Amino acid sequence: AYALYSDMQAMSLKPKKADILVDRKYILASRNCSKKTGYPIKRRDLLWTKQKRKTMKKRNAIRATDIAQQKAKLREHGVVINDEAFADNALMFIGYYHLGFYLFPFEKTYPELGSQRSHDVIEGTQMEYAVALYYYDFDLRNILSKYLSRVEIAIRTTMIYELSNKYSADPVWFINPNVVEADFINDFDAKVYDTISKKPVIKRHSKKHPNDKYAPAWKTMEFMMFGSLTKLYDKLKSVDDKLLISRHFGVNKTSVFFSYIE
Repeated sequence: AYALYSDMQAMSLKPKKADILVDRKYILASRNCSKKTGYPIKRRDLLWTKQKRKTMKKRNAIRATDIAQQKAKLREHGVVINDEAFADNALMFIGYYHLGFYLFPFEKTYPELGSQRSHDVIEGTQMEYAVALYYYDFDLRNILSKYLSRVEIAIRTTMIYELSNKYSADPVWFINPNVVEADFINDFDAKVYDTISKKPVIKRHSKKHPNDKYAPAWKTMEFMMFGSLTKLYDKLKSVDDKLLISRHFGVNKTSVFFSYIE
């Protein structure tokens, strides 16, 4: 289209709509023609190509750094490194990026995370401070994990025992619309049971009981994530059912108990 239009201009001929359909997307300067075909590039393709080049330039500007470069970067932000060997060990086994989470509270702009954020730290901030905070967080997680696991098992077991005995005629009460809210039941297959059904125990149950769509509560709920258990508790229709669980733990208000386990 562009070539024909140019030829007609050179011959002082006025192009007619019947002779040529001029599409502005295609009539571009010759420098925007494809090197492979010689034909003009579509405007949208041209814009995409330019955007791709910008993205590639940006990616090329972000490169992995070695420990020496990481230490230099930390010093640029004001972090004091007293012991080179200590810093090398921390960066090798904790990692520059991961350690950044523990330097964050020491930043001058803390807790800013937007465009106003500066990675510069408060004067006198030593690398040992961030490493100490990392180990504190690590140890605290381990201590809490030990007891939280026991709490989780206790809540799981209580829910299974109390409600399975109350609804003994229905071993899959957790998808019974008279017991549980419809939205939990509707999402159960996709969000919960698809994963559980792949467990060896559940597979063996399905093989032995091919007519059962779901394994009974004491099997299924054993493999439910704690988040799914708390949601199941929240979606129980009966307040009495919720109280059966919460009173085992000395809590007489279901809303309070839910806030504890959520």
